[in-house]
Amino acid sequence: MKKKTVLVLIIIISFVSLMYGCSSNKKEFGDFYYSIKTDEETGEQYIRLQGLTEQGQKQTYVVVPSEIDGIKVRELNYSAPFVSEGSLVSDMLRKIYLPYGIDVYSDFAFVRCNSLKDLILFDIPDGTEDVRYYYGTQNTYISSSLYDEIKFGSSNLFEIYPYGGRNYEVKFANVSFMYNFEGALYSGYYWIDNCDYGTKIEYIPENPEQEGYTFGGWYKEPECINEWDFEGDTLPESKLDEEGREVYQETRLYAKWYKL
Repeated sequence: MKKKTVLVLIIIISFVSLMYGCSSNKKEFGDFYYSIKTDEETGEQYIRLQGLTEQGQKQTYVVVPSEIDGIKVRELNYSAPFVSEGSLVSDMLRKIYLPYGIDVYSDFAFVRCNSLKDLILFDIPDGTEDVRYYYGTQNTYISSSLYDEIKFGSSNLFEIYPYGGRNYEVKFANVSFMYNFEGALYSGYYWIDNCDYGTKIEYIPENPEQEGYTFGGWYKEPECINEWDFEGDTLPESKLDEEGREVYQETRLYAKWYKL
């Protein structure tokens, strides 16, 4: 009887795996394993990230790629009945950059990252209730584009609300890299980060692109007069308001462009 039960479970799991396109044929790209999937409705190929490679498990931060070999990355982790793919496993990872347009299907995608501190979430939700909580992350940071609208005084706190019996805090990232040209996507934000006040910006993102132009560095003002020195310049020192809360101070860097 027990053998029949086990056999039935194996058949069910195999069927569900096939139905959801699960595969053990994972490929490697830098810090991530991935597989290529096909959208059943459109027939288009996309990429599902399926965990960290041995190299990725040794990193203190990782950047989730937007595409691999010209194919768009659409999913990080996948969860369905009897199926779970792509949970990240690491004892070293402290920060994850999650660019625009990538879905994280499971709230437990990062729960096995034992040292994870910051999730840098590029996508901006339409409402505060849409900001998801991912188990295993201490802090979630989003773009400052909504800061003036929310107006939480001097705090950079975006929202506090009960989630699974606890308060979930989402904060504004204090470093913003701006495209600095008219008509740029994502309200002009190219990259965001959060660093301790009074410290240097540790991670320099890949150069942005603009058709017909070449990138000329990161500057402290839109007019591109003073270039930011990543070796020497630091963020402003921490300040406290009258209630002892840290005052939110955003540092914006602006891309300089040379016409081809």
